[in-house]
Amino acid sequence: LSSHSLPVVNYLEFDASSIHLAREFFHSMEGPCVVKPAFGTGAGQGVTTHICSENELAWACARALKHDRRLLIERQIAGENYRLLFCRGDLLDVVRRDPPHLIGDGRSTVRKLIQNENRRRVESWENAQSLLQIDQDAVQTLRHQGYRLKSVPGDGERFQVKTVINDNAAHENVSVTDEMGISVIDSCRQAASLLGVQLAGVDIITPDPTVSLVESKGVILEVNTTPGLYIHKRGKTCPVALSILKAMLDQHIRKPEGPVISRERKRSEEH
Repeated sequence: LSSHSLPVVNYLEFDASSIHLAREFFHSMEGPCVVKPAFGTGAGQGVTTHICSENELAWACARALKHDRRLLIERQIAGENYRLLFCRGDLLDVVRRDPPHLIGDGRSTVRKLIQNENRRRVESWENAQSLLQIDQDAVQTLRHQGYRLKSVPGDGERFQVKTVINDNAAHENVSVTDEMGISVIDSCRQAASLLGVQLAGVDIITPDPTVSLVESKGVILEVNTTPGLYIHKRGKTCPVALSILKAMLDQHIRKPEGPVISRERKRSEEH
C-alpha cells in the first residue's frame, strides 16, 4: 500500500530477541504506541494501546507474545475508527466503530459496571458480539483517563473502557456512509483492489472522514479478507447481506464449467 502512496501507520516488526528495537522505535515516536501480535489472531486479541513508558511496553509485549512469536509496534493514530465494506469494488456500508463506553451510577466501581454490562450482553446476543474483557488494553485505557478498576465514576459520568473497538456494543456501531468523503472511499477501494480482495473490510483511522487521509493525517489500518458482518446489522436485519449473496451467486453462475462427459462415455471409461 505504501508503494502506491496509500497512507499506512508507522510500524516495526520484532520478536522476543529484538525487543530493544521496539524500545528504540517507541522512543522515536511522538506520543503513545500500540503493540499487537503480527499473525494468527483476530478480534483485537493481544492488542494493547496507550503505551507511554518502557514498563508499559514490556507488559504489552508479554501479553502479545502469548498469541504469536512475531509482534508489531505501531504509532497510535488519533481519530475515530471506520470500517468500509466493499464487495467487488462496490461500497456497501461505512460504519463508525466507537470504542466501548460505560456510564457511572455514583455507587458502582468500574469493575462492577463492567460485570453488569457483561450480564446485559449475555441476556441477548443482539446487545454485543462479545463480552468486555478486562485486559491490559482496558487497564491502559482506564489509566489514561485517570481511572482504575476500583474507581467509582460519578452518576451519569461516561468513560471509555477500552481503545480496541472489537468489544464494543451494537449501539456503538453507527452507519455513516453519507459522511465519508469520496477521496477516502477511493483510497480504500484502491487498497482492496491492490490486494485482490473481493469482499473487503477496510479499517481506517481518521479525525476527519470528509477529507483525504493524507490531509487529515489518517491511515489505512488494515484490510480484512474475512470481514465480520455483525457490525453492519441494523437490529435483526443485515442490509449488506443481500448484495453479498447476489455477488456470490453471480460469480458462481459466471464460473466456467469443465468439459461435459456424457453418462454413456463415463460408464464406458469406468468399464
